[in-house]
Amino acid sequence: MFPWLRGQYRIWAGITPAASRTSVIVGLPELALSGCTTVFDHSYLFKSGNTIDCLVGAAREFGSRFHRSRGSMSPGLSL
Repeated sequence: MFPWLRGQYRIWAGITPAASRTSVIVGLPELALSGCTTVFDHSYLFKSGNTIDCLVGAAREFGSRFHRSRGSMSPGLSL
């Protein structure tokens, strides 16, 4: 699993605030269509200008209950 995670961390490190916002704007309505009323986001990386505020702001626009947490997994090396 760790080799896969190391590869993912490199990809995730390049995600922009606009991409994070888009993922929330697309994901929350999809979840709502399936009956989900509360979302918990377990975010791992905030680089490239991303902050938790990018996700929270987009969730507020949609109006969903949105709880967030900071991820705790480590790729085992400095990126």
